[in-house]
Amino acid sequence: MKKLTVVFLGIGLMALSAYLYVNYSLSTPGFTPAQARDSSFRAKPSESFIDLKPKLILKLQQLVKEGSNGLYNLYFHELKPDILNSKLTISRASLIPDTAVMIELQKLNQLPDEIFRIEADSIWIDGLGLNDVLSKDVIDITTVRILQPTINVYSEKRTNNQKQESKTLYQRLMTQLKHIGIGKLIIHNGTLVSHNPGKNKSTKFNDITVNLTNILIDSTTQFDRQRFLFAKDAEITLKDYTVRTANNLYSFNVGTISIQATRHLLVAKNILLQPRYNKAEFQKHIPAQKERYKISIPSIELKTTDWWNLVNNETLEAEYAQIKKADVQVYLDRRKPLGPMNFKGFPHQLFMKIPLKFHIEKLKVNDLDLVYEEFSKLSNQTGKIYVNNFSGTITNLTNIPGVMKESKTTTVSASGNFMGLVPVVLNLQLDLSNYKSGAFTAQLKTTKNIDGTRLNPVSEPLGLFRVKKGQLKTIISNVSGDNHKAEGEVLMLYDDLHITPMKVDQQDSGQLKRKSVTSFIANTFVLKHENPSKGGQPRKVNVSYTRKSGTFFNLIWKTTFVGILKTIGAPERVANQ
Repeated sequence: MKKLTVVFLGIGLMALSAYLYVNYSLSTPGFTPAQARDSSFRAKPSESFIDLKPKLILKLQQLVKEGSNGLYNLYFHELKPDILNSKLTISRASLIPDTAVMIELQKLNQLPDEIFRIEADSIWIDGLGLNDVLSKDVIDITTVRILQPTINVYSEKRTNNQKQESKTLYQRLMTQLKHIGIGKLIIHNGTLVSHNPGKNKSTKFNDITVNLTNILIDSTTQFDRQRFLFAKDAEITLKDYTVRTANNLYSFNVGTISIQATRHLLVAKNILLQPRYNKAEFQKHIPAQKERYKISIPSIELKTTDWWNLVNNETLEAEYAQIKKADVQVYLDRRKPLGPMNFKGFPHQLFMKIPLKFHIEKLKVNDLDLVYEEFSKLSNQTGKIYVNNFSGTITNLTNIPGVMKESKTTTVSASGNFMGLVPVVLNLQLDLSNYKSGAFTAQLKTTKNIDGTRLNPVSEPLGLFRVKKGQLKTIISNVSGDNHKAEGEVLMLYDDLHITPMKVDQQDSGQLKRKSVTSFIANTFVLKHENPSKGGQPRKVNVSYTRKSGTFFNLIWKTTFVGILKTIGAPERVANQ
């Protein structure tokens, strides 16, 4: 009996010694946690005098506070450690910026451009030993599961901040730690909200799922370009991204964004730019003529993406991207007055307005359908121009100054089916070195004979003339231009052309009728019925068009239309109507 008493006494002394050691190791002399004024979470009180959980919470709070140089406070409602099985369960955790420290850092021009506020419903950690908690510079964990986190990011460019040397993500994170290893990090049903206080604008990503494996954050991986967020393998999915445009006329939505890091692949699906108003209502919300867009893209893929550059330098680089089966609809109502021209609306000018720096070496567009509708105030009718199965390649798509300096041109080579009648080829060169002026060159070309009468659905409402008969052989338009005008050369070959000028029927403003006398004069004395004339050389005409309004592609079309009118002998003023 005496031996048994000695054994139990020894076990008790060892347990007491272990308790005192852990109790001492978890002590945080001089550290007082901030009160959870900004958090709805309240820490659960200790259950007994030997309950070490409050001290463990204090230790973790101290590590976060010191690791963030005082900027962030950590709060838990409850923490359940299972030391024997190296498990830790945390319920209702939050990481909240310390407003007093923020004010002091702002006075010193040292406040970071991004401030985070993070809350999570629950966190499960497997493989977290006492050594990981007690050591201040090394952490190794088997698995981390985070349920329903909400991450708010407040971004504001602080131009007065003290200049610091450019740091990698590792250097920004590891101010207090030397090594973090995590076997798996899994996030379920997360939400990311990006706030821009200066512009009073927020962007929200819903239903985020993250699976990262073999995460290693230390000096050996900070420049490892084969890792994504320090993980050897990564899959991230975001759903239902929705934001309104700055003018409040459109909603932009992306159904899903999926990142597969080991395949260097990013896929975005169900991309929509949707007007918030129908065609009639849209006109009530704009003071002057403005194109109304509706865009649907089922899928965009970016391949061979440089994730290291995206994470560390916030620059998206990809060797190849692909758009499959897109639909673009444009509508313009000419009854509205002309407004000031947008001198920042050409394609290469729009590149520069995108906040993310990007470079895509080659973008392949497959099977795009383009529809342009215009309501003419002269005919009181709508004309529709469309191109089906538009496919092509865009090379050197970028807004990065260094890339633009070496490769000064974005090129577009595309072809499609015009009005279901004739193949059309478009080649563009966008001058990136002179993007502010909008400098570009373009060639538009058709190569197949068509019956001219089949163009009447466009020529009547938009040109106020009907093609009575004629064969169109080819159109080749070469123009160059900028924000203000375009000029160049147009060649149109055709045979036996006869047209009928039209006017609005005064008895029915929605209908057109022929101008009998004008038609006779035009076909007898004015119009040139063929090109080339019998025994002559093909006539090429020089063209020039001063931009009155409209978009980039409208400028190319109007300049080409001037060439068509000059070639057939019609008045050029029709292009301005």
